[in-house]
Amino acid sequence: RLRCGNSLIGARRAVWTKEQLKRGEHAWSAKQAKEAAEAQKKQETGTVSEVHKSSGNPPIKSVRSAKSQTLKPKTRNPKAETLFPSDQPREITPGVPRLLKPGEERREDEVYHFLVFDPDMVPTHADTLMKSFWPEACAAGKKWVVQEAKPKWKAEQIKEALQICDLIDQRWEAYGKQRDAALQRTACTATVWPEPGHTPAAVKPGASLAEQEKEKADLESTSNSFQRLKLVMDAWCALWFWPLQRVADLPSRDAFLTSARLLLGAEPPKDKHLTAQMSLRLGFEVDGLLAGIGAGQIPDVEILSSNVPWYDLARTLSDEQHFHHWELVFPEVLGPHAERDGFDLIVGNPPWLKVGWSDENAIYELEPSLGVKEASSAGVRKERPRILSEKSGRITFAAHFQNAIGTVAALTGDRVFPELHGIQANIYKNFIARAWQILGGAGIAALLHPEGIFDDPKGGSFRELCFHRQLAHFQLKNELRLFADIHHNRLFSINVYGSMKGTPCFRSMSTVFHPSTITESHLHTNTSDSVP
Repeated sequence: RLRCGNSLIGARRAVWTKEQLKRGEHAWSAKQAKEAAEAQKKQETGTVSEVHKSSGNPPIKSVRSAKSQTLKPKTRNPKAETLFPSDQPREITPGVPRLLKPGEERREDEVYHFLVFDPDMVPTHADTLMKSFWPEACAAGKKWVVQEAKPKWKAEQIKEALQICDLIDQRWEAYGKQRDAALQRTACTATVWPEPGHTPAAVKPGASLAEQEKEKADLESTSNSFQRLKLVMDAWCALWFWPLQRVADLPSRDAFLTSARLLLGAEPPKDKHLTAQMSLRLGFEVDGLLAGIGAGQIPDVEILSSNVPWYDLARTLSDEQHFHHWELVFPEVLGPHAERDGFDLIVGNPPWLKVGWSDENAIYELEPSLGVKEASSAGVRKERPRILSEKSGRITFAAHFQNAIGTVAALTGDRVFPELHGIQANIYKNFIARAWQILGGAGIAALLHPEGIFDDPKGGSFRELCFHRQLAHFQLKNELRLFADIHHNRLFSINVYGSMKGTPCFRSMSTVFHPSTITESHLHTNTSDSVP
């Protein structure tokens, strides 16, 4: 059950509607999305939208969809039928994919976001310094964004993507059943209050942590469905970190869909016209590949990765970046057939780091003497041209930049973290937003983080979301140096969040020096005494 990974970068169970893709909402700017949202709000109140007319975008409507159809019958989720009726309107935010709730099934007109390129991908191509080193590669990266990521989706592409989504649903359901069986075999027998500690249930022996970890590792290494889903998700994530040296291997939209169909299918394609089309898109003979693995067999992830360049690179980048796909690794909590509606408890002290890029560390690695001398930023800028005059130095520098700018693009993207639009980026804010996304309706998230979200002049929208989820806010001052590496005047706080409330209501304490004050204040009942 334990899982290590990059909690903030991974594919989600988020979906675009086919109408959104036809309009090209996946590539809308923040201004376009804002205009469309204003137009949508006016439409809901029956007002003609002059703003929307001026934007040149067609009207946005709440969408009702019919009963889902799949390539093969799949088990219906009774919970989904009850809580998420397919004939009910859904809330769609212009320019943003809709995040499906745990237990909610994808509707027949919805496409998983990890089949859709984001125009902010391959961010290295737009950097001035990278352009000076690799102008042709940067131009090719820009061309890919313009021709493959930004264009509106065609009807044929949407049709193919919807068929692939049916395959994804089948794979997700199959792996969910496999994981459920594994969890039952290694069920934890530890009990908590109010179960007495001496009862048979409390002392029942269970699987050890080592046995649980071995079961998980064996399952993920042998589960056909898990490996295939993870690979297509990793390939989407890899595009944020794509190296300029491999821009020739960037997939076209059609090729990406074709490879996903081949990867996720339950049986090999039999239509000669289809395999010929696949061969043309992928650049190798699909018939020859299928013939080499035996009749009726489908290529596994190893074979496909050795033939499809973006899958090969995705596996390398996944090992480096540790992409974490929440709904895939915890399907029983967050997946399409989840028995819960999210996690009950989330506790953390997320990194207090601004999201950005500084070339100093990369330069120090290439020229250690500058780091030893603690050279100023001006000194680093002065030495940078000399240090990067060597090809090996440029390649090392570009690798650092690729990792950093990829993280920046993924964590500041409006389509990935829409809650954080327009505010100063900091990793702890991403953790707050991610905690909300995976938290159950009755769940609690307790996070220790700075006070920046409460005084950011541009953070009004995010602050409003915080207040509607806030259960408690305990502001501390580091006067007692509880954190040795933090300035003694630095303010931070323990913040407890829950589900959305109609009206903000939470407990708050300010200028606390020690956490014991919080506990003692809650236990204290004599109002005539001094503050604990």
